[in-house]
Amino acid sequence: MVVVIAILAAITIVSFNGIQNRAKDAQLISAVNEYVKGIKAYQNTKGAIPYTAIACFDGTACWGGSSTIVAEALRTELRTVMGQSLPTIPTPYAALLASGSTPDTPNGGTYTGLYVLYQHSDSGSCQSIGSARYLNTGFSSGLRTCRAAIE
Repeated sequence: MVVVIAILAAITIVSFNGIQNRAKDAQLISAVNEYVKGIKAYQNTKGAIPYTAIACFDGTACWGGSSTIVAEALRTELRTVMGQSLPTIPTPYAALLASGSTPDTPNGGTYTGLYVLYQHSDSGSCQSIGSARYLNTGFSSGLRTCRAAIE
């Protein structure tokens, strides 16, 4: 009897963790969609991109080469078109705006320009981000890393 209860408890914990990961993934995708909309609104309103360096949407130094100063500068600029309350990026994920070159898997060659990088726990594929065009993906340490062009 005790063994059966232990097995059922283990199954429940594993299922619960999967549900939590899917909920965080959904929160991440929703937040990144909002940031992409904000970046496009900024481009349409100001005629420029909000920042040209690697900048994490959550205000931290979430990625190599990023800094909190640059991230906060991006958030300040985005608030001018998105309002004071910016979407929350759930931990342990990263989501950032970058300007540079990265492989363009669907079209071949290299994409150079503004793109968003985001991570989520789904090991299968990258979830789409609104009007951003999928560029490439990788999987490491239990996180799927995706890049999508903001055109």
